[in-house]
Amino acid sequence: MTTRRETALGGLFSVLSEISGQKILRNAELPETVPPGGLIILRDGFIGEPVDITLSPVSYAWQHRAELEVFVRGNDPASRAASLDDLVVAIEQVVAADRTLGGSIDHCEPGPPEEPEDLAQEGAQSFKAAILPVILHYTSTGSSG
Repeated sequence: MTTRRETALGGLFSVLSEISGQKILRNAELPETVPPGGLIILRDGFIGEPVDITLSPVSYAWQHRAELEVFVRGNDPASRAASLDDLVVAIEQVVAADRTLGGSIDHCEPGPPEEPEDLAQEGAQSFKAAILPVILHYTSTGSSG
């Protein structure tokens, strides 16, 4: 039987797959190169402690912080910044269109990009990377999410 945590992460991955042109991976190693359309790596993140527990029947409410590592490439800092912004907007739009991620959770809320940084690669086009937190709200009957 699949945990609610895994169902939630699977729902997020599925919704992200609706974005066209980007490569979407889950818990993958950092890339050697960034594809032309960009790259999103879904990290399972941190589930933490339940925010609420109901005793009858027993259920646990979670605010699970998953993270999206977002990578784009470009010839100059301005084009990389614009590409990153476009990809963040695309992520926000697909999540806003289905906040329950196909019914797998109660609510999903992406946060603003954290730690945006231009990175140079020797012999390859430079890229920009950022972490996009995504809070997954759901309940489960088990204490492990």
